[in-house]
Amino acid sequence: MRLILTLSQDASAVPEVQQLIPTVFRSLRRPEAQGFARAFSESLRRVNLVTGSGLYVGQAIASQVDYERLSRIFRKVVRGLFYHETKEKLPCHYGVAIVFLSRMRHAASREEVAAWVNEVRGLMFGSRYREIGRRVFTYRFNFAPGETYRSVWGLTLYGRFRVAAFVEREQLIPAAIS
Repeated sequence: MRLILTLSQDASAVPEVQQLIPTVFRSLRRPEAQGFARAFSESLRRVNLVTGSGLYVGQAIASQVDYERLSRIFRKVVRGLFYHETKEKLPCHYGVAIVFLSRMRHAASREEVAAWVNEVRGLMFGSRYREIGRRVFTYRFNFAPGETYRSVWGLTLYGRFRVAAFVEREQLIPAAIS
């Protein structure tokens, strides 16, 4: 996950993230990381950079992100945060749906993203805020009225890389975001 963050367009300009770059590349040179380093290297591609309004601004190197793998990590993080905040384990019939906000920007129209973000903001109104490190990791969370487990979580790494998480009964999570 540290590799994704250091190379993320959302977070790469943050000074704390830039300080991680030597550590990340050093970790890729470890013998036990050879397979991962090779797979990462093979995933690199040259891509065209286009602004939100469609203007071509050049090229860059990009890597294919394994969002399913990242989702598994963030599901565990949210389950851990849930336990940390409530001192109660999330029941097994509850799932955690993860939405990467940077991915949404590319997959939906501006209007759809704006509507969704406003809906999440409404759910987050009155949420509790926590910060770990100097804006290294922040999160907000709020429970649905009268509910013990149903909740919404907003996670931010380095002030830029944003993830939304929804805790809901497994059968109610849409397949598209689970």
